Amino acid sequence: MKKKSAFLAVSLLLVLAGCGNKAEVPTVATESIDSLQEDQETKAEEVIPEAEESKDTLQTENNQQNREELEGSVKSIGESGVVVDKIFVYEEEEATFAIQAADGQEGEVPITVNFSEDVKFEIHTVKNGGVNGDGDVTIREGSFADIQQDATLNMTGYYIAPDQEFMAETVIIYEFV
Repeated sequence: MKKKSAFLAVSLLLVLAGCGNKAEVPTVATESIDSLQEDQETKAEEVIPEAEESKDTLQTENNQQNREELEGSVKSIGESGVVVDKIFVYEEEEATFAIQAADGQEGEVPITVNFSEDVKFEIHTVKNGGVNGDGDVTIREGSFADIQQDATLNMTGYYIAPDQEFMAETVIIYEFV
């Protein structure tokens, strides 16, 4: 029986010694993982500019499709833009109405207007209150410098932020004489 116990003890020690050698933890090659991450980051950086370009192109196309008109009275003039108080225009029974809140009164809708790089300005000089239609209007080319305080502007473009910021592509400046 002593022989069996000794044999079992020796066998157990050999088994444990053998298992100890096999239980080593393999080393992880971090270099290959790091290089994979760098490759993925490089590919992502290459894709981002393409995505931004297509986003800008898509936004420009959407803006051209969403062209709107804005009519307003100039409240302040900045270096490259203006703030207008929106004039609401609507038609009813063959008549056109324009409504604008009085200065400082409830209902004013101030909108910041920026101008695109290729904005086109026109000055429409209206005499006799425009009672004779187009016969009372003369049109000439204008510029940003022709915009005056309280002038009425009719603009075509698109909203950058609804009822807050507008990008004008064409501007008609009205002068009444």
